[in-house]
Amino acid sequence: AAGTFLLFALSLFCSLLPGGNYPSVAGKSAAAAVVKTVRMGIFPAICEELYYRGALYDGMRAVCGKDTTAAVCVALLFAVSHCGGGISAAVFALLSSPVLSYLRKRCGGVGYSAAAHMIYNSAVILFAALS
Repeated sequence: AAGTFLLFALSLFCSLLPGGNYPSVAGKSAAAAVVKTVRMGIFPAICEELYYRGALYDGMRAVCGKDTTAAVCVALLFAVSHCGGGISAAVFALLSSPVLSYLRKRCGGVGYSAAAHMIYNSAVILFAALS
């Protein structure tokens, strides 16, 4: 819960930067919002967490031997992968990645980081649908 709250706080900070994370779904049907939530909120969160906080984090840690170095490398790559969403998305990815890496390390797997990531992504999309 604290990790998800921190993601929302970081998102609020990053919303002050140019660009945005998600296109608006305002004025569309509830079914379209649900489909968009699954397509842009749930599925990407699972895939990104399995890759970044799973395989890539473990690989980096095996190469460099330190959790902190692995988390920094993963954060930089995670931010680069979000550059298509604008400066706001890239900065948010850079700042949120250490939080997600911490959740992964603290909880012993990607389950909690994936859950926090899914909750954040889904909430942003659903709130956009309501506005």
